[in-house]
Amino acid sequence: MNACKFIFTSLLLVLPSVSQAVTVWENENIGEFKLRQPGVYQIKGKVTGNINLELQSGGQVIIEGIGSNPVLQGKPRPGQRRHVSHVKGTVNGNNNIIVRNFTLENNRQNSMEFAGNGRKIIDNLVINSYTRIVNGQEVFGAGCINAGSNSLIKNSVLRTGDDALKITAANSAAQDTEVTMFNNGSAIQLGWENRAFGANHIAENITIKGSIRVNSNHQKPNDDSNPGRSVIGGIFSRNTSNLRVTGLKVHGNDYARLIKLVADGAVLKDVLIQGELLNGLQNHFAGNIKWYAIVLVARNGGRIQNAVIDLGDEAADPKYHFIKGNVDVKFIKGGSSSSSSSSSSSSSSSSSSSSSSSSSGGGSECTNNNQCKAIYDGNLQTGWKVLKCNTSTGVCRCEKGSTKTQCALVVAGGSSSSSSSSSSSSSSSSSSSGGAECSNNNQCKTIYNGNLQTGWKVLKCNTNTGVCRCEKGNTKTQCASVTK
Repeated sequence: MNACKFIFTSLLLVLPSVSQAVTVWENENIGEFKLRQPGVYQIKGKVTGNINLELQSGGQVIIEGIGSNPVLQGKPRPGQRRHVSHVKGTVNGNNNIIVRNFTLENNRQNSMEFAGNGRKIIDNLVINSYTRIVNGQEVFGAGCINAGSNSLIKNSVLRTGDDALKITAANSAAQDTEVTMFNNGSAIQLGWENRAFGANHIAENITIKGSIRVNSNHQKPNDDSNPGRSVIGGIFSRNTSNLRVTGLKVHGNDYARLIKLVADGAVLKDVLIQGELLNGLQNHFAGNIKWYAIVLVARNGGRIQNAVIDLGDEAADPKYHFIKGNVDVKFIKGGSSSSSSSSSSSSSSSSSSSSSSSSSGGGSECTNNNQCKAIYDGNLQTGWKVLKCNTSTGVCRCEKGSTKTQCALVVAGGSSSSSSSSSSSSSSSSSSSGGAECSNNNQCKTIYNGNLQTGWKVLKCNTNTGVCRCEKGNTKTQCASVTK
């Protein structure tokens, strides 16, 4: 099944609407509240305390803010000025939880932390993870959200001094969220040793601001077991696959690293990182130690397979790369026509880059075969497999026996309208008669997210014509006409 489609649609299919008990907290101290029964719990005004899930029966839990400026604020630790707050606990398969529409501040490490395989949706939260106020200044620490498996974080604003979005468990996703970093951690953490596992770790349309400076205490920053101090970080000791960060926007360049991924005795497979560096890129130093902007390490028998990094020409420059071990990575660079992978055992080598071509009618989802594999492997209907990237149109081609068609048409859960089309791809047509480039909204996101001109975003699939529609402000048009 298409990873994004699985995560988003399965999470939105919450339990049937039933009459639920409603609890309203209004400007009060709820202490260490043990939430044991499903229902609706509403925060009105400024509420102090922690919410601990100890559910004793199945059903849906909604924790939501109501009214003007609802806030769940930390309470002081005994004998300290430091405040902590959190919403945490286990959501089993017979439960689901929605947390939405309030501010969580003065929080502990992992202000939002869930275990269990039930569904979790975090929507429209503002998280301020400062731990205390000193001389009128916020001192940031702690971390933000670790929602666990089968989770979706969306439409939120996070300000933190440590890891922000922890997308480490299987079928976890974040979208349309802004992160401001203060000093430490990973803005998007994809893995932490054995806590990273399984398939489908998705981040879409994440904006990163702030700074993450180097730490002189790190004596081997390019090959140690700490993926922190990175915009995107992860260390993996269990096999993990289909990690996709698309539509990334990074403001500023005061980051110790842009990417650090370490496969430590495990296989890290099918990685796609795509977006924009709005203020360029630079390496940092602590003493005489060089912190490379992009670090990819495979060690102890580990492997990084089928990785594609598409962050512009500067990020594709080998001088910014530290690549070590059994690493297969492609960097996308505009204006070039060459493409090769890197399998390096040296301490600082890189792959050459491939061109980022797009046709006037295509969706420009790919520039090489490995990109197609990164997007579609494991996400196709039964019997289909990835064939190639049609580099003249930028469209991935798939085959089943003697039948060939665009991969976007045969993702699991989608519909196939193909017959035995020729092996040379037709482009993603934007004509009014429709090129059948899509049959649902998630196919449009797969093709176009991150491939659009500034300000444009995917709106929907027009299922009557099979054409993806995009919007910028009040203007709407076919996505193919506003690709980069």
